[in-house]
Amino acid sequence: MPLDPVLASALRQALAALLARETLLLRESIDRYYATFRERFGPDVLAGLRGQALLTKMHGRGETRDSLVYWLEFKNDEEFPTQRFGGIGGGSALKYGIYRRSDTGQWMTGSGTQQTTITEERAAEIASEQRDELIAGARLLDRWRAGALPLDYAALQRELEKTLPTLHHLGWVHKYFALLFPEILDDFHAVAYQRYYLIKLRLKPLGEGLYYNAGLFMTAARELGIHPYHLTGTLNRHFGPPRRVWKIGTGDDGVNEDQWAPMRDGGHVAIGWHELGDLRNHIDGDDLRADLQRLHDEAYPGAKQAVRSKAVNQVARFVRDISVGDLVLAVSGMTVLGIGEIQGNYEFLEHAEYPHSRRVRWLDLDPWELPVNKKPRQAVASIDDDDNLLAVELRIAAQASRSTPSVAPAPVAAEQLPPLLRQIADLLDHKPQLILHGPPGTGKSYWARRAARELAARSWFGRSLARLSAEEQQFLDGPEGALELCTFHPGYGYEDFVEGLRPLLDSGHLAFELRDGVFKLLCDRAAKRPDRLHFLFIDEINRGDLPRIFGELLTLLERDKRGWPLTLALSKQRFVVPPNLRIVATMNTADRSISLLDAALRRRFAFIELMPDPAALVDAMVLGLPLGPLLGWINERLSRCLGAGARQLQIGHAYFMVEGQPISDPHRLVMALRNDILPLLEEYCYEDRKHLRSILGRGLFRADSLEFDAALFEPRQRDRLASALRSHFAEELSHPDVVELIARAQARDEDA
Repeated sequence: MPLDPVLASALRQALAALLARETLLLRESIDRYYATFRERFGPDVLAGLRGQALLTKMHGRGETRDSLVYWLEFKNDEEFPTQRFGGIGGGSALKYGIYRRSDTGQWMTGSGTQQTTITEERAAEIASEQRDELIAGARLLDRWRAGALPLDYAALQRELEKTLPTLHHLGWVHKYFALLFPEILDDFHAVAYQRYYLIKLRLKPLGEGLYYNAGLFMTAARELGIHPYHLTGTLNRHFGPPRRVWKIGTGDDGVNEDQWAPMRDGGHVAIGWHELGDLRNHIDGDDLRADLQRLHDEAYPGAKQAVRSKAVNQVARFVRDISVGDLVLAVSGMTVLGIGEIQGNYEFLEHAEYPHSRRVRWLDLDPWELPVNKKPRQAVASIDDDDNLLAVELRIAAQASRSTPSVAPAPVAAEQLPPLLRQIADLLDHKPQLILHGPPGTGKSYWARRAARELAARSWFGRSLARLSAEEQQFLDGPEGALELCTFHPGYGYEDFVEGLRPLLDSGHLAFELRDGVFKLLCDRAAKRPDRLHFLFIDEINRGDLPRIFGELLTLLERDKRGWPLTLALSKQRFVVPPNLRIVATMNTADRSISLLDAALRRRFAFIELMPDPAALVDAMVLGLPLGPLLGWINERLSRCLGAGARQLQIGHAYFMVEGQPISDPHRLVMALRNDILPLLEEYCYEDRKHLRSILGRGLFRADSLEFDAALFEPRQRDRLASALRSHFAEELSHPDVVELIARAQARDEDA
């Protein structure tokens, strides 16, 4: 069945955006990584190993990071970024059949609940048995790949089940084969993921088993004219992680009154069992179902055990198993009355007929019939069969093609936002403009832009940014979208921001044209869409002459003066700042304190201070150095050297991070030190370079000199660089808390 043309176009555009942002690998990088993996762990390599050498090559973890299982699950560096080829994380190490304990060095097998100690010889035998199945499976796949006829994936599944009797169902084995044969196997390594994304492609899965449905992905990739890796990567990011689909009964069963109207009009779904009371204090308990059994027994003492168990299971699903972002069908029998997306956590509406409630954004309110009824009538049930899931997906797609963003979305639940974004959203509700301020490297620009895009996504589309399609994200940033960006600097003025005369050549003569600035253009755009928030992101706001840039508009920034008309000085146009416009700005306090800002401007902005946060680096270790404590030690010594005012002259944690995660690659640490941190410290210590030696130690400088030893930052000198830093911070490294942190990090790495 060919792909829907609209969906195909959306996926191609999404892929183009992902490649432009380097979120997905380019083809030459993909091929290089595949070749690297085959060179290290291909069947020919495994075939030449025996005994201890084979055991270490396949299952060595703590003692080596060059093993097959480490590369499949954990390795993430420039040599091989394994997560880009499908994750297999989660579960215990016993998913590999055997593993070596980091604390005792013993080899283990069995299950998570019943582990068994085995000898190293027996572990080597198990590795040999696994190796033989992997080689046999690779030979089979190689023959199928070379076949002249299209692959029969159902037959391939059956053949692999025979050839790999103990391994065919395992995700790590599927990933091993997918890396060796990417032209015939997808890189979704769990059946649940395969089924979810096939439904999103509006294709019905062909059967169970990790290899059954690969042909559907390969056919879709060929139809789109893209590499299979690019198809699966685009699906993952375009549709987000798998979400479940639930159906909720609306009553009208001869016992309960139909509750569809209040659910529909109130933007929620709900269930009965009023006498159980408010369950919010029980959700996070150790045993929710045990609590529900007790509460049901107290509220309905005459109920039979079968009735009680059925009720407990349904209530537990509703209050805890359903997640924000899941889809829900409000049903009466087989009739679907509405499709919605869960927007909030469990709530208790004491005076409602159905008090146990979840907020919903309705996507489709036209009744229709489910094609298959595979479960008895229940108040709460998951939808797991492919026919119904496919029908839901097709229904949503049809509704989306008819819909426009003119209907205001339901409010977004506060708990969906990370704490800092929630704080930003709350402050913007109080004052429509705020400034994120702090020392360099504390993530000000990252959080400002993320907040603007996240809050705009929820205002325009009622979904988080991660759940928007590539087209929707591009629209937000587009010429008619919700966002604008500008950077203030000493030459930036009112004419750039509001309006001004600009020179132009007219028939060879110099003339001047009145042009609107970025703020006026965005205000005009926001006034046309009063039901949607619009955001202006101003980077480095403190580098501009703020009273000159804002001019007479300073008054209109206040919330109670939004919408007041004002006549602009140049154009004489009547102008307002609309209530749905927000300003999010950043300010580097190493350049200028907020106390130096114009007082009138300061009153009109809310402020959030972002300071260096060693905790953001958790227990990351690079070159034997714990990054969080290292950041703290540098800033402590910097403060001692600089004295008053040093609080704003610190090093931010973002210099030790890449894409929101602590760095783990020694090369990146060296680059951060050489290109970011040392130049910043030199700037701070410009008046007295001796402070640099106090902060970083003599080992980083040329002998009897105040100049850095550039040779230390060469790749071959990394150990010497690390040794110099460890020597300088030896006292701090010996602190019991730091020793414990290092031991914990090393144990984690050994377990990995």
